[in-house]
Amino acid sequence: MDLKSWRWRGALFIAPIVTVLVLGSDALGIFRLLEWASHDLFFRLRSQESTEAEIVIVTIDEADLTAIGDWPIPDATLAKALTQLRALGPSVMGLDLYRDLPEGTGHQALLEVFRSTPNLIGVETILGNQRVAPPSILEKAGQVGFADFLTDPDRKIRRGLLTVEDPVQGVDKHALSVHVAFRHLQEQGITAQESDGEEIRIGKAVFTPLKPAEVGYKPREGGGYQILMNWRGPISRFQTFSLTEVLNGQVPEAAIRDRIVLIGSTAVSTNDFFGTPYGNRTWFTDAEPMAGVVIHANLASQMIQSAKSGRLLLRGWPIPGQWFWVLVWASIGSVGGLCLDRANASQKVLFGLREVGGILSATSILIGSTYWAFLNGWLIPVVPPLAALLFSGIAAISWHKQERLEVANTQLAQVNQQLRGYAKTLEVRVAERTQALAQAKEAADDANQAKSRFLANMSHELRTPLNAILGFTQLMIRDVNLDVTQRERTEIISHSGEHLLSLIDDVLVLSKIEAGQMTLSSDRMDLYRLLQTLKEMLQLEAKTKGLQFLIQWASDVPQHMATDQNRLRQILINLLSNAIKFTRSGGVTLRVQLAEQDQITDIIESLDGRETSPTACYLYFEVEDTGPGIEPEELQQIFEPFIQTRTGKQAQKGTGLGLAISQQFAQLMQGKLAVASAPDKGTTVSLILPVQPMAENRVPQRSQRVVGIAPLQPVYRILVAEGRWESRNLLGALLELVGFEVRTVESGAEVIAACQSWHPDAVFLDLQLPSEGGERVLQHLTALEEPPQGVVIALSTNAFEQERTRALAAGCHDCIYKPFQEETIFTALAEHLGVQYLYEEDPLSPSVRSFGTHESVLESLSAEQLAHMPTDWLTQLDWAAQRLDASAILTLIEQIPEVQLDLTNALKQTVKEFEFWQIMTLAQEAQQLQSTA
Repeated sequence: MDLKSWRWRGALFIAPIVTVLVLGSDALGIFRLLEWASHDLFFRLRSQESTEAEIVIVTIDEADLTAIGDWPIPDATLAKALTQLRALGPSVMGLDLYRDLPEGTGHQALLEVFRSTPNLIGVETILGNQRVAPPSILEKAGQVGFADFLTDPDRKIRRGLLTVEDPVQGVDKHALSVHVAFRHLQEQGITAQESDGEEIRIGKAVFTPLKPAEVGYKPREGGGYQILMNWRGPISRFQTFSLTEVLNGQVPEAAIRDRIVLIGSTAVSTNDFFGTPYGNRTWFTDAEPMAGVVIHANLASQMIQSAKSGRLLLRGWPIPGQWFWVLVWASIGSVGGLCLDRANASQKVLFGLREVGGILSATSILIGSTYWAFLNGWLIPVVPPLAALLFSGIAAISWHKQERLEVANTQLAQVNQQLRGYAKTLEVRVAERTQALAQAKEAADDANQAKSRFLANMSHELRTPLNAILGFTQLMIRDVNLDVTQRERTEIISHSGEHLLSLIDDVLVLSKIEAGQMTLSSDRMDLYRLLQTLKEMLQLEAKTKGLQFLIQWASDVPQHMATDQNRLRQILINLLSNAIKFTRSGGVTLRVQLAEQDQITDIIESLDGRETSPTACYLYFEVEDTGPGIEPEELQQIFEPFIQTRTGKQAQKGTGLGLAISQQFAQLMQGKLAVASAPDKGTTVSLILPVQPMAENRVPQRSQRVVGIAPLQPVYRILVAEGRWESRNLLGALLELVGFEVRTVESGAEVIAACQSWHPDAVFLDLQLPSEGGERVLQHLTALEEPPQGVVIALSTNAFEQERTRALAAGCHDCIYKPFQEETIFTALAEHLGVQYLYEEDPLSPSVRSFGTHESVLESLSAEQLAHMPTDWLTQLDWAAQRLDASAILTLIEQIPEVQLDLTNALKQTVKEFEFWQIMTLAQEAQQLQSTA
């Protein structure tokens, strides 16, 4: 026998072997739950049937129980409901409520209803340990059916129990649904006929009891006469009326006459619910429960419609048919897997799309055929043949691959023999190289650790004094006694301090750049406010050098957007600072506009497949100066670290890192930085950057300063534990200023004592406390018999992420890096304590709103406007401008009549921009106009 024939025969052996294994697993119940779940899915996928026209359900829901005020329902209420329903002429009524004992008043009236209603069927429970007897009057009249259900191991009902032997009385009894269905059919001239073969013929239907091992059930599982449920659907497939509607006479006679009426509870509190195939449409979650009365309605509907219209009854295949079905699909999997793998072998592919496509196609055919059979009344196995298909396919593919691998192994053995010779000489080289690499790695690790320690120490040393500078500046801004000039200069100090803080953060970022660990944050940003901040920061330096400094943007540039605000701010500061630094005369201009389409196309092509948001827009930033320019040969290396141009070396300014960092930031933000320059003609640096435009109302509006705690709140106690006096005093003063009750301490022992005696709501804990340190203090606090319940917020000058992780692991609720911003402190207290604040009314200041048209505002000022003011006022204005006295000028501006609001705003903007020479010139020209008038 040749090898090729042996491969085929070996593959064919797989089918019967896999069939035996799968059938054995199925006999052990391994596939049972999945098989039932697949049948449940078929019910949910099947198109909904029409509403059952011959059955009406009277529900008792939570609203009914609330109206009645009692459960179980009193006998008087039930008697009244049954009497009113009986008057409407139903063919039969099924009462799915237990009445073995009197309930409330009206018991004799209820008994009289039972005696006088021959078409009323009551219920009892005969299976299980808790039997419930039926009403004796109905039992004597033969008007009782059992309410028991058969549930599968997954607690769902899939089988209908028609009859079962009473284990106590030893007689067969019918289910409630069977009673009402038979009586209803009898009234229509359709009677049931039982044969010796256990078949029940009724009208067009032939009912056959469930056979052993049919649809995965074990022999005699559950007992009684069982059939498979062919569900009509949930309660929405039946006409329903509430008990309240029945009692109030709101049920039309046409809805009840000659129909089956089933009365039962659908209230969740009564716990009369069971699992069914209807519920969430997944295989792995429980179905939504169905009320027992609805299940009785489904089984009754199945019997009635099968008898009258020949509605399909579900059947399962006999055991030989199930075995053959599994063998067929195991054969398809083994033969198909071998064919597909042989096709891949001819193309020298180890595993290809053919196998995946073939398995998916066969699986689709299997599931489709079983679903089609279900629609035609047959429940045939799904999961066992699917397992046989997959297992045999994988086994056949593995069989053939094994043959291929044996051939490959033979070839590899020959190659290995040759390689052993090379290996002997390579071992020595590898050992030497490994030792060298280990030494280099150890040296690199030492260097990285030294660098990390240096950065951490430097960050701590710089952040500590900067915390005091920024903090007390924030307190000074809150001082109402500051005039406009002092307030604006204090704000400039604050902005510059924030810039210095961002530079310190960038020192830490540089280490991440080298390690390839730098990430972006998507902030919601006000571009106009950012540009105004840049104007305030850099204008004084430009004025000092006699340069004209302009910032302009197009009207279609969005104001609000999402991008990494810190990175964009750093790029623009680097570019503008360089331009001002190296420009001796003329000016520096920053222009912002939307990028052209060809520029956008160019940047998208440079992204190397990285995706951008489809709703992003591209901004074009251009910084143009009139400086000395850059030589062509220097442009090629302008973005390399520590490389300075000839002009930069002559000026002895900078480190050569600004453009290099800016370019890396731009690339990380999926943007592009470019430089165009020529000697003695100035330099233009352009930045194209994608941003996400945002509607104005999507940008956080709580940028106002907190001025106090909102009323109707408790008194919050805040403990500040800081080792440095200035930091302790700063944070305490800031919190007291807005209304918190504050205590300050400087040692771990004081922290523990204050927490035990004062019980603060929040503790700001410096992790670098003297002597013990913040973490040791936390350990002492948690070891107390009554640990404090307040929130602990760590303060640290170590801005590495490891510090935050360490603080949270030690038990802190949050970690704030110093120097902190006041809004960071207030936001943390709001988040952890739920504090609500009062805010200063601070809409966007006039200088920011009018900044986009700043040049037009200054140009609109004229001597003719000022000539309307008194001569003494103009003289004082001229004198104040000559003395550069901004406070005096602002005082004079307040005297301008309200009708001249444009003049007032224009003069205030001119003062804000330090254009004192223009004020002086206009005042003098206005005086000349008055003298000539």
